[in-house]
Amino acid sequence: MLADHIGVPQLRDLASRSEQIVDKVDVRDMSRVGDLLHSAQDSGLDTASGKLNIEIGFHGGMQGFPEISLKVSGKLAISCQRCLGLLEWPVDLGFHLVVVESDSDLDSIAEPYDAVVAGEHGVQLVSVIEDELLASLPLAPVHEGADACKSNASETEAEQDKGQEGDVNRPFSELASLMGKSGKPGPEDKAN
Repeated sequence: MLADHIGVPQLRDLASRSEQIVDKVDVRDMSRVGDLLHSAQDSGLDTASGKLNIEIGFHGGMQGFPEISLKVSGKLAISCQRCLGLLEWPVDLGFHLVVVESDSDLDSIAEPYDAVVAGEHGVQLVSVIEDELLASLPLAPVHEGADACKSNASETEAEQDKGQEGDVNRPFSELASLMGKSGKPGPEDKAN
């Protein structure tokens, strides 16, 4: 049901029955949130943490439009923008939306309500959850203390140094032969 588009008639039916849905959604199914996930395969998080717990309640609105209340909780394994290490970001969101059929219905919604336009195809709940999740994330998530980033950075450097012991990259090693033994440009270079 979460992946499907739900039209306004179905939402009205769910709201008339005050339907509740408790489920889990995999963050990898959300393409835009998936782009933010930490790339390490062994991130230290179990597979259950790749899922967010959701609670959805459907209600009949006072203005005649169906309303959806959503609660999302769990953890996201994203990258710290300071040290690029794993950052377990806690998610605890709660929001309430009014679902309208068209843009013209937005004018009749009272001010304190957030609205989503269902359009001709209806509402896709996973997309709504993804939008709210992205809106709740900071622009550049970082570990709380600089100490956590320093320890992550030193671990990353140690892993990189361990893997590159035999390979030494010297990008300017040929420069000495081009410049001559004295390190100054040769006479043919001065003519240019």
